[in-house]
Amino acid sequence: GTDACSALSDPATLTDTPCQIFATWDDFASYLPTARGTLLLCAGSWLTRPTADAPNAIIKNNLRLSCSVPGKCRIRGPGRHLTIKTRSNKRVVIDGIHFEGGDFTSVVVVDDAAGQHTFCGNTFASNSRPIDSHKGGGAIYAGRNTTRRLLERS
Repeated sequence: GTDACSALSDPATLTDTPCQIFATWDDFASYLPTARGTLLLCAGSWLTRPTADAPNAIIKNNLRLSCSVPGKCRIRGPGRHLTIKTRSNKRVVIDGIHFEGGDFTSVVVVDDAAGQHTFCGNTFASNSRPIDSHKGGGAIYAGRNTTRRLLERS
């Protein structure tokens, strides 16, 4: 059978999507809130948040954020890497990205971002959450009234 991740990783699903390279974290963070459809990062992309005070990277619309070669794109640096802040009818898919070095949970789905959000074939390394926080670990935090699917590639 074909699971959701296998279907996503099929190269044919992205053949008409050009990959994008962002020169700086600020370029990525300013582009992301208006992004819709598919945002395909080029293999070898290393997006580094320079400081925890750098602009937040917020997803607000239906979006598939993928790497052109699964696992060959990195988002790293201090603070939070991605925030999903959508309305209830939105869907976000994050596929094939490596997240590392976040020190306030790498990906946060905010309370009431009630759309269905899918994480497929991502990896997380050396992400943490402040010790005095009661809101979970360093990889993904899903707020109240959210739906998320965590899938691995088969």
